[in-house]
Amino acid sequence: MPAYAEVFQRIEKKYRLDADQRRLVEEGLSAALAPDAYGRTRITSLYLDTPERSMIDRSLEKPLYKEKLRLRAYGAEAGDALVRAFAGGRSVAPRDAVTPVFLEIKKKFKGVVYKRRVGLSLSAAAAFLAGAPYERAVATWPLADPALQQAALMPRSLQIARELEAALARHDQLVPSMAIACERVAWAPRDPQGDALRVTFDDHLAYCDLLAGEAAGPAEAAAPGAPGDAEGSGPVVTPTWHPVIPATGSVMEIKNAGPYPAWLVHLLDEARAYPASFSKYGTAYRLVGAPTALVATKPARATQNGAFDAPDPRGAPRIAGDRAEIAPEGGLALPKSVQQGATGPARRARSPFRARQTPRFVQPTSPRWLKRLQSSLVKGGRCA
Repeated sequence: MPAYAEVFQRIEKKYRLDADQRRLVEEGLSAALAPDAYGRTRITSLYLDTPERSMIDRSLEKPLYKEKLRLRAYGAEAGDALVRAFAGGRSVAPRDAVTPVFLEIKKKFKGVVYKRRVGLSLSAAAAFLAGAPYERAVATWPLADPALQQAALMPRSLQIARELEAALARHDQLVPSMAIACERVAWAPRDPQGDALRVTFDDHLAYCDLLAGEAAGPAEAAAPGAPGDAEGSGPVVTPTWHPVIPATGSVMEIKNAGPYPAWLVHLLDEARAYPASFSKYGTAYRLVGAPTALVATKPARATQNGAFDAPDPRGAPRIAGDRAEIAPEGGLALPKSVQQGATGPARRARSPFRARQTPRFVQPTSPRWLKRLQSSLVKGGRCA
């Protein structure tokens, strides 16, 4: 896994571009920036949310503060492994156990984006999300690269893990909600000592609705390592991907800690590129529509013509306080509550995913709430 940055604090602006606009912008960027060493890369993000998708629903209301929790994988093989592991509560196949992934929390407050993440193996991520202590999960299922494994246990990573645990505890029981994939080309300054300006172009955006079972394998598929599964790759999982934007379109994102340089402002003006509010997960959520009441998970079943029905969209595998276990064939078996879609209250366990009996506080649902409070304080003479 390349040495990606773990902490970000910057302003990010998105722009929707057509093919001609993108070509013009890229020509203008080439004088000061160039595609980075990673080149064109497939990025797969798997978002965690409540069964009702309340996190993304609130995020689209544009509150002063919002946050998202996701797993991210770089590269086609790692992305496929990520979807396989969380599709329908399946186990982590042996060949995918050491696949490097990131567990991230992305916060946005007053337009400034703060992103914190830790790099760990796919098996360690699954175990951590199932309730295992971070240090134990990372030590039990280490990354193949010793340097990256050491970084996963550094004090900064441990601090970020505590922040992730706190974020997980703020929300109701979370489930794998949706996977978003895109092809990205990132541009960075030609001078390594230059400013922190970074521009990314994402195209071929697609989503896979995990709540609707669009990545679930057949119920009769062999378990990882079972006879007939020569590679030990686990159940056959064929995700169903849907486009988020037209094939010729792109989403450009400019990431910088301060104001744009003058040359970039002129370039955007020449290309008639204007900032647009755009969320990949939010757009896919709007395309799918809000889920109805979630009651129980129905496994995929074979039909007479040999096709497979997707699980009932009203159900979803829940991540509860069960412990992850090592499968006999060497992979990681997710908790039974994930595999079977348990709907009852989670066991009382030291897990950030356990369901809270009562909320600790109620967050405002829109900035208007805060404005009304401030107004009342001013009128009451309690605020200068």
